[in-house]
Amino acid sequence: KQKQEELGENLTQEQQKAAVQECLKVHTAMVRKGVFGNTDNMTEEEEKFFSESLAVVKEFLDENKLSYRMTGNRSRYKVFSFEMQMPAANLHMKIAIGLDPRSCRVDAELPITADKSYEYLICRAICEENYMKRYGAFQYDETDGTLSYRYCFPITHGLYKDDLEKIFLSVAQAGELGHKTLKKHCVGKYKDDELESILEKLNVLVSEISDYTSA
Repeated sequence: KQKQEELGENLTQEQQKAAVQECLKVHTAMVRKGVFGNTDNMTEEEEKFFSESLAVVKEFLDENKLSYRMTGNRSRYKVFSFEMQMPAANLHMKIAIGLDPRSCRVDAELPITADKSYEYLICRAICEENYMKRYGAFQYDETDGTLSYRYCFPITHGLYKDDLEKIFLSVAQAGELGHKTLKKHCVGKYKDDELESILEKLNVLVSEISDYTSA
């Protein structure tokens, strides 16, 4: 905003591009110096809130004898990562606490990697799975083919262990059930009747696209 006010209006595309690059360089330099996300920038109230929230997560994990590691590239955002053996799947779980905004996120990463060839079918299956979900949703990361179930909730007034436990169990169970239903879509392992239905729908799509492009 400061750069925009400084340069005024009616800029050429080259001037706009140069201004954006300059702002990005300044921002990158500030991040490297630790200007953003530095503990020193926390207010006393923020530091107390953050430490209390982290303590709740630690207490919950310790009580359930879950071995974890805590990471975070910023002091205002910490992630607890650990493995959890469910009856039908071994899930990679994460509990993240953030200050901007004040939130807690629980992730259950599924032990499957999707073949990119089937991503349209995977995304359709995820939409069907998510339709009836009350807490959270399945996510597909096209960069590495991972699937996960995530739920993020505000903790503006603090994080409570009973709430965390309910959400955590809900996410873990959803991840386990999702592994059963989604894994076949990740490798294209369909029954004959399922494959026939898929091909019919794809043929309709191809026909519609072909009509549109030729119009």
